[in-house]
Amino acid sequence: MAIIYDSVIVDILLLSIAGTVAFYLYFTRNFNYWKKRGVVFSNPTPLFGNLKDLFLQRDSMGDFLMKEYEKHSGQPYFGLFSVDKPAFVVRDLDVTRNILVKDFEVFQDRSISVDEQTDPLNAKGIIVQKGKKWRYIRMKLTPTFSSNKIKNMFCLVDAKAAELAEFVEQQSLRGNTISVKEISSGYTIDVLASCAFGVNANAINDGNGEFPKILRKIFEMKTIAIIKQTLVVFLPWLANFLKLKVSGNDVDDFVRKTLWDVVGHREKNGIKRQDFVDLLMQLRKGEPFLEQTINDGTKVADQQERRSITNKNDVLNIKLDDDDYAAQAHSFLIAGFHTSANTTSFALYELATQPDMQTRLRQEILDVLDKHGGKITHDALTEMTYLDMVVSGMRFGLITVKTGLVHLLSKFEVRPCQQTLIPLVLDKTAAMLTTSDTLPLAFSLINS
Repeated sequence: MAIIYDSVIVDILLLSIAGTVAFYLYFTRNFNYWKKRGVVFSNPTPLFGNLKDLFLQRDSMGDFLMKEYEKHSGQPYFGLFSVDKPAFVVRDLDVTRNILVKDFEVFQDRSISVDEQTDPLNAKGIIVQKGKKWRYIRMKLTPTFSSNKIKNMFCLVDAKAAELAEFVEQQSLRGNTISVKEISSGYTIDVLASCAFGVNANAINDGNGEFPKILRKIFEMKTIAIIKQTLVVFLPWLANFLKLKVSGNDVDDFVRKTLWDVVGHREKNGIKRQDFVDLLMQLRKGEPFLEQTINDGTKVADQQERRSITNKNDVLNIKLDDDDYAAQAHSFLIAGFHTSANTTSFALYELATQPDMQTRLRQEILDVLDKHGGKITHDALTEMTYLDMVVSGMRFGLITVKTGLVHLLSKFEVRPCQQTLIPLVLDKTAAMLTTSDTLPLAFSLINS
């Protein structure tokens, strides 16, 4: 009996050793990848690659990348390991341009892969799509963000920026310190809800409304959510095997219901707002829009790409279902929320801590608005050259940020308060670049 028992222990021990060795060999199988190719790289750790400090929440993604970027100063590019996969980080602008323009067809696909049956809205969104379907969806959505379409939507953005300024005025008159992260989030949610779904989210005044709650669920950083997102990004094959869903069914149901309720209302009443929902309605009905948008001020490269794609029969054969359309609205929320909200927050913080810059920017804003009769218009924004030095970006998100800043800085002086952390402290547990606090700042009416 003792001999059999000892034999079982030996078998278990041998299996454990074999399993450990196999596990080690699997996760280190690519660790010579950059060495073989003569690319400078950071030494990886088994199981983590170069991301150990991220997994252990010792560092934020922004800080990690900045450290690696500075560590390889003087190199045109360098290698990292995302768990077990080689990752190529480019520093040289010419190489970057080749990847994004000249050789884009080779690099267009993202590494993230989500199972359509398990998580349809995340899987079908343009953020995750690959190959022909990605090109097709991008070509169809590009008109939404053309210069003329954004100009047409400016009144929607401006209305929400005015509500933001009114809310800040009420809080400042009461002597309240204002959480810049909260008001920037509320403002961005209201803009996205209006332009993407055609609804009034009222997030500036009510942070506990339905839209803010749903977006918090999408970006919540609870332990389970962090594990899910980590597996989806770094080990997609395992996430698909385990059938992990990035966001809950309640999020998907909310996006679907909100979108189709708005579509139904517009179809019934013949309403058109020249926004994202209108474009999705056009695409769903199969209405031609290329001829309407080809000369609307979009870049020549975009025009040529649309002509090229529509001439490819294999791409034209792609059919979209209702979830494909809902997925693009879902992607619009994901891509537009943190980017615009964080940029607005960081800009206000920097301006509060750099009063000379704030004064110079405010003077430019007031001078330009004086030329335009005191009205904040799309054309007025384009004349604010110093504002473009303070914050710059791409199309819709940039208009959202600039409009909010112009409304605030034309009326208020922003300064640090007793609770403001200087320098700011980044949240090491967050997937997105954000601060550990709510960025409290003081706002004072200029003429008060």
